[in-house]
Amino acid sequence: MSSKDTFVLDAVPLEDDLADTLFLGLDQGTYNCVEIGRGSQGSVSRIKAEDQGLDVAVKSILMSQMDSLSQLDRLEREAAVLQSLPDHPGVARYLGYRTREVPRTGSIDTEYSLLMEFVGGEPLSTMVGKPLDDSTLLDYCDQLYDTLGFLHGHNVVHRDIKPSNLMRQNNGRLKLIDFGLVKKVGQTTMTISKGAFLGSINYAAPEVEEGTSTTGTLPASDLYSLGVLLTVLKRRKEFSYRTRPEDIRAAVKEMHFEKPELKERLEAMLCDDPVKRMEKIKLVEEKYVYGGGNVVEIVAINRRESGRFSLKNVIGNTYKVLSSVVGAALFPYFIATTHRINTEIPPSDEGDVGENAKHLLTGMIGLFSLASTITGMFYPETSIYVIPTFAATNLGSLVYENLRERKLLEKSKEKLLEDKVDAASPTYVHPPPRNATDLYA
Repeated sequence: MSSKDTFVLDAVPLEDDLADTLFLGLDQGTYNCVEIGRGSQGSVSRIKAEDQGLDVAVKSILMSQMDSLSQLDRLEREAAVLQSLPDHPGVARYLGYRTREVPRTGSIDTEYSLLMEFVGGEPLSTMVGKPLDDSTLLDYCDQLYDTLGFLHGHNVVHRDIKPSNLMRQNNGRLKLIDFGLVKKVGQTTMTISKGAFLGSINYAAPEVEEGTSTTGTLPASDLYSLGVLLTVLKRRKEFSYRTRPEDIRAAVKEMHFEKPELKERLEAMLCDDPVKRMEKIKLVEEKYVYGGGNVVEIVAINRRESGRFSLKNVIGNTYKVLSSVVGAALFPYFIATTHRINTEIPPSDEGDVGENAKHLLTGMIGLFSLASTITGMFYPETSIYVIPTFAATNLGSLVYENLRERKLLEKSKEKLLEDKVDAASPTYVHPPPRNATDLYA
């Protein structure tokens, strides 16, 4: 039995396959199966046997009930993606999938069934209209950052984040239960009618609605939908499908926030441009969480582990502030030092390759210091990496300057000593050569 087959306790023998056992029990009427929902994507039933510790959900659809093959594509896609994912507290657990022939009067139908964990509680959509404080909404945001980070980390995008696709359990935990539009990054898009729209238009990102989204912007589109979801919960009212993105942002500006962090998060997630959206999200996370977060590049943010006001946060932010101040204060001095090295201490006149190479290296260090400082000014989130590198390269520059000045000073002393020795020594002056007349005079 696999690690995923631990949902049922001792009711199923360990040597049996969980999915086969459950499906066999359904076919034989062993379990009480109650339909709890029905829609365009088929029916959802609950199998519960308290004496066996069994509580699972079955999504089923018959071929005869399908309006198009895209419905089957969605169910199979959901099953395949869920099967590929490890367990996560924010995602309903996959248990099995099967296809079987069902006899009908005068014909045979085909039934497709997805077996998964039953998630209790209530749909998050039932919370729309109810008062929720900012702390609760921040907790929801943390949970969904964590869940989306997990999905994006496995190259999976959800594409339909909205309240009705989330269950709020009794312990306050949110769990995604519908993956009908899920997409593995790199897969081809499912076959749909021309002009059809995938997802919920009143939660869709601008690039999705306009049809300009790409593989690289899909994670950012999920986060835009999350921003709309949290805004809906905050304002206690759904947006119309006609609502423009700028109207949603205007609604956020008009709201009163107990927690400024929530407002900054919403403003970042609701940015029109997907690339700038991710940059703003990372900057907000960098501001409130040490080390930031990268939900686009798939590092999930989980404040329950990192701690909003932990000692690590305080030390990290203090270090970045001090290093930035020190770097900015010493920058003119370092530039002046580099300039002096390259102007007042010329390369070796004797053509020493080693000395000339060091001289060139010093100039490169100065240029790198300038570039790294400018990078830190325009991209503050990189300061934690730029400032130490900046300081190290300039420290090397100073050390090299001192060593070179000492070497030049020693050469000057040697030269001065040689001159003094020459001045103190007697000089023999040869007489001018005589001509032949002088020799025989």
